Amino acid sequence: MGKPGQNRTFLADGVSSLAPLPAPSGPIAPWMRLAHLARYRPPFAATWQPRRLRDWELILTLNGEAGIWWQELSGHTVIPPAHAVLIPPGCVHAFACTGGSHIAVHFDLLAQPDLEPMAMIDTLSLAAIDPGPALPAPRLTCGDLVTRAAVPVRDLAWWRQHLDPLVDAYQQRSHRSFSARLSAAAALTWAIQAQVAAAGQRTASGPLAELLAEIGADPSRPWSLAACRRRLGLGETAFRSAVMTATGLAPRTWIERLRIERASRLLLESKADVAAVAVACGYADAFHFSRVFRRVQGLSPRAWRLGAGAGGA
Repeated sequence: MGKPGQNRTFLADGVSSLAPLPAPSGPIAPWMRLAHLARYRPPFAATWQPRRLRDWELILTLNGEAGIWWQELSGHTVIPPAHAVLIPPGCVHAFACTGGSHIAVHFDLLAQPDLEPMAMIDTLSLAAIDPGPALPAPRLTCGDLVTRAAVPVRDLAWWRQHLDPLVDAYQQRSHRSFSARLSAAAALTWAIQAQVAAAGQRTASGPLAELLAEIGADPSRPWSLAACRRRLGLGETAFRSAVMTATGLAPRTWIERLRIERASRLLLESKADVAAVAVACGYADAFHFSRVFRRVQGLSPRAWRLGAGAGGA
């Protein structure tokens, strides 16, 4: 055995260097499989493609609006912009959006290195999907972690600071390197913890859950928030807080989102004129409906329908 320091080498700056070590050959978890930025325009909005994942998917909605249908619950959850969504493996669901963009990251908590990108998605052949009633984001439990499948994100820029490098690494196909794996594991660990923290105690049960289910099933009804508050025996502030805790949105905003989501589908799936769609979605005044639709979707109802007819071009 040589004397201590005999094989020591020095770099140009005078710092000594240990002998190089081989990178660990075992998988590092969380194991990132794929990360991409997806942009959609109509008519994708009308498509509910059922599928089942073999890994986890983290979705960060940036703009536009999406929805996830849950077979187990026979309903769907509206996903507004700036929300983080976790979809677990084995859960039969369908994803659709009314335009916009999101970041999607597929990963394993228990690494499956041999599962290649796109092989982790089982596309299912089911009968035409009825999205069913709009539901608050369901609870998701994994071990002792309890979260919601979708939670609002307070600082979208901070989330993008963690996830954008994963998208860049995958685009450059540098995501398989040891350093990239470490960075991805750190970013995904942060994202999972942030998603769980954002969920907090977000629950809806008892009379509130019943009320939200009724509104989700028929948002076009002329819902009186005052009557809803009286039904629950809550004051204005307490009622607003309870609904925001359960849905991530203020009561009036949540109902508006549900109505515009329904209108977006009707404009694409039916030949009803704009006035008829407005009435079907709870708006007696077609001009008011058009203003709300443009504010939420960024396009007028007619432009939305024409964009779909042109294939989203």
